Amino acid sequence: MRSLHVGLGGWLAIVAFACPAITSAESDSKTVRVSCTILPRLELSVTPETGESIAFGAIEQPAPGQATVRSTAVKLNVFSNLGHPYHVTQTVRQPLATSEGIAIPDDQFQMVTQDAARGQLGVPQPTPIMPGIPTTLYRSDERGKSDAFSARYTLTVTPETPAGEFDTEIVYTVTSL
Repeated sequence: MRSLHVGLGGWLAIVAFACPAITSAESDSKTVRVSCTILPRLELSVTPETGESIAFGAIEQPAPGQATVRSTAVKLNVFSNLGHPYHVTQTVRQPLATSEGIAIPDDQFQMVTQDAARGQLGVPQPTPIMPGIPTTLYRSDERGKSDAFSARYTLTVTPETPAGEFDTEIVYTVTSL
C-alpha cells in the first residue's frame, strides 16, 4: 500500500472535489384556495311551559264577585347570524272560543313579554290579545344578536264566563328587518 503525502494544500483540493458544491437551496410552492360558506340562519324555537301547547287546564267557575286567574308562559329563543335586526310577532288566529263560536272576551285573555337580555320587548304591560292582528312581541338590537324572552299569557275566568272547551292557535314568526 502506498501512501500519498501531499502538503496541506493538496488535502484541501481533494476535500473540495469529494464534497458537492454548496449552492443556494431550491424551492417550489403551490397556492391552494381555502373557502367555505356559512349559511344564513334565522331560527325561532317556541317552548310552552305546559308542554306542547299553552294549556290553562280545567277551571272551576268562580263564585259571584270572584275571579280565577291562570297564567302560563312560552319561552321563545331566536338564533340569528344575519348581522341585522329582526322582530318576532304573534298572530292569534281567532278568538279563544268553543266549537259553537262562544268566545271568551278579549280582555280576559291577556299577555305580556318579559326577560329579554338584549332587545326591546313589544308588550311590556299586560295587554288583551286581539285575534287576527299581528302583534310585535320583540325587536332585536341593531346587530340582530340571538336572544331569548318569554311571553306570559293570563286567562281570567269570572262568573259570567261561559262554560265550555275553548281553544285557538297562535302563530309566532321571526322576520329579518
